Amino acid sequence: MRVLPHEFTMVDATSFSSWNNKEINFHLCNRICKETVYPTGMSFLTGSVEAPVNEAVDPGGGKFYADAGYDDNSTLGVLFAKGYEPIVCPNTQRRKGYYRRKARKLYRMFVNRLGYRQRGRGESCFGSLTNKFGDRLVAIDDQVIKVRITSRVLSYQIRLLIRAIYNCFINY
Repeated sequence: MRVLPHEFTMVDATSFSSWNNKEINFHLCNRICKETVYPTGMSFLTGSVEAPVNEAVDPGGGKFYADAGYDDNSTLGVLFAKGYEPIVCPNTQRRKGYYRRKARKLYRMFVNRLGYRQRGRGESCFGSLTNKFGDRLVAIDDQVIKVRITSRVLSYQIRLLIRAIYNCFINY
């Protein structure tokens, strides 16, 4: 947190397809700073919403934005336990749960609604990955696809690091 100061954290999911039209979904956690977006965690777990969020999100603090797909009581409990204030768009089909009521109170606050509109800055990471590397992977095996997605995110992070170092030297 001290090394990487940020405005807010967010999580979102996307999928990449292989040549045999099999899609691999993954969840990516981003920290959004004033100048750029830093991917900090990712997960390929499936089944529930809670498991990938628990794996991808590091303990921290501050505002945490997510869309209605993450409006799950157990997922919100994980986010509160990790020290975040989850600002999650409510899913109208889901109503019950202690953590959901707590998160809805946060979402109703006007300042949090304005911040929720900034989620697009974090989703730009997915667009950058797709623009740079494409949205289709030349592989059939699931493990190979996961390794290639991970290497794409890692190379994107290295690119951001090089750009940040370059800007430091230019401004120095």
